[in-house]
Amino acid sequence: LTESFWEEARDLCAEHPELAEYVDPSTQGTPLHVACSLGSAQIDSDAAKGVDAGRAAVSCVKSLIDECPAAASHRDKHDHVPLEGIFSGVCAGRGDVGSFRFRTEAAGMLLERDPDSVLLRGGVLYQLIESLPDDIEVPLGPTVDFVKVLVDKGGASAQSLSNEEGVDESVLMEPEDDDVLALLYRRFVRQFDQSERFFEGDNSRDEVVRHRQNFKNAAVNTFNIIELLLRPI
Repeated sequence: LTESFWEEARDLCAEHPELAEYVDPSTQGTPLHVACSLGSAQIDSDAAKGVDAGRAAVSCVKSLIDECPAAASHRDKHDHVPLEGIFSGVCAGRGDVGSFRFRTEAAGMLLERDPDSVLLRGGVLYQLIESLPDDIEVPLGPTVDFVKVLVDKGGASAQSLSNEEGVDESVLMEPEDDDVLALLYRRFVRQFDQSERFFEGDNSRDEVVRHRQNFKNAAVNTFNIIELLLRPI
């Protein structure tokens, strides 16, 4: 989706603010649901013109929230709030590391309106973390910024939940014999090993140096995500 698409949608919302309150009779979703899902799935901030499209998409989401704050907490027929539309793009592996710039800003605005809209622990958090790509950007990378927003504004934590907290069991479930921290530690070890990898031939070649540096960056970013999720609640 282009920058002009998002700008037109934002301008339409400004001219007709009542449209932000619209609820689709078939999906029970709002324009905010659509904007979050489309933005997370199709914004690629590293592609040509992607940065401008991402900024325009964030501006559109902001306008929709400003005109109808209640939409941030509205649940569609699948019981999903708009924030979960952002998560669906992450879990589907759509876009790349650059996509997280849109996701971070949009998720931050939604969580400011309703920090309790999604319980960011247990199985939900595991699925999100499992879906994060190797972030090879110079630390701190955009995936770290994304997780930081979830921690600071949504209470995301690697601390285990118990049924005593009155949480639905489907939310608590993580893969058997695994948890978020174990997943992240395995990822960190893999990335660190790649950052020290020796190749046949001349290991001073540009492609070897680049490979090692990329995975060193990824390992540092993973370590920072671990630290964030270990913060006391």
